[in-house]
Amino acid sequence: MVLSLITEPARGYDPFLEDNPPAIWTFAGRLLGLGIQVNGGSSTLDDIAEEAEMMELPHLKVDSINEVATALQESAYLLDYLHLRDKSASPADIAASSRKLWDATKDQDIPAALALLRSCLRHRNPAVRTAAAISLLPLTQEEETRFHVTGIETQAISSILGSAGASSDPGVRELGVAATGITPPPSMAGAAPKQLGVPSVSFIVHGTAAYSNDWWRRGGEFHQYLLDGPKPNIYNDHSPWDWSGSIRDRDRRTAARRFAEWSIKEKGVRRYDALIGHSYGGAVILYATQYGVEADAVILLSTPARQYDPEWSNVGFCKSLRLKWDVALLADAIVHGPWGQKVRQRFTDSRIEELEPLSIFYDHASTHDPKVWEAHSVPELIWPEVAKVEYGKAT
Repeated sequence: MVLSLITEPARGYDPFLEDNPPAIWTFAGRLLGLGIQVNGGSSTLDDIAEEAEMMELPHLKVDSINEVATALQESAYLLDYLHLRDKSASPADIAASSRKLWDATKDQDIPAALALLRSCLRHRNPAVRTAAAISLLPLTQEEETRFHVTGIETQAISSILGSAGASSDPGVRELGVAATGITPPPSMAGAAPKQLGVPSVSFIVHGTAAYSNDWWRRGGEFHQYLLDGPKPNIYNDHSPWDWSGSIRDRDRRTAARRFAEWSIKEKGVRRYDALIGHSYGGAVILYATQYGVEADAVILLSTPARQYDPEWSNVGFCKSLRLKWDVALLADAIVHGPWGQKVRQRFTDSRIEELEPLSIFYDHASTHDPKVWEAHSVPELIWPEVAKVEYGKAT
């Protein structure tokens, strides 16, 4: 993915002036940081305070939803003063005003932060537009604030997020999926059941709306990497189990129950060598332990740090790997957490070992990128006994 090698944020005004990926995604990342705060989640950033400082993110003191409602009214005056709601406002006008509003936001000006988010609904770059839309979406739904967002803006937010989930840009698509949870095609799981026929097997569980992607399937890049190196016992049938990838927690629980039934009843496997889950695929794995699935190792890749209550007696060890300022996880925290509630960005349960975050910013999918695994010696971090393997080639 294009984001995979962004190792540090763009600085200063570069995000407002440049069109390169580090600048664009730093701009989008800053907007999501503001979105967390105007939706009452400032404490969510406590887990990633060092990263917030690297993002040069202002700290906004937001005490109540009513304060946000008042600030929304004031932000409308700012938009009118800067002529940002005029149809004639050009991309250059929006970019110039973004710098001014950012300067005001750095002085903890909440109306300026909201005006920046609202103006960026018309930004020329889809990543920036999508980050702005995600940040404003909850305010279109809260009773105290929804009447202060115009109908045109509400329609724009809906249109932007609808387009994001089907974007050709993988990063924008990840954001759209995190916010809206596109439902993939019907699952073909369980077709032509047959026994695995191996004493020890590992398995990959994809995340939200990833059914149509290939990375986790037989022949996919990450699957092949594990097969050739760290986990040669990775499940390698043509018809792997999969799930709907729905954004709803009840669907993840249903998927966990079905995975347990598929594993234990159809495939005759109760205990796995390793279960590797990306994003909410990690949640499916943890829930599955409640239904009798066991694993020597549970590996969580960019999994949202929510409460899953696994049956720990069925787990050998559990490790969590993530990156810095994951824009998809920030989007998830904004859209799917109640106003004012802290949504953790790290697991606090001591039975889940949080590995040092990779020195990569923004790209939610980078934790299943083979080149990233090799560059950051991920196999050794997870399984210290595993000798380093060369990408695409067993040693």
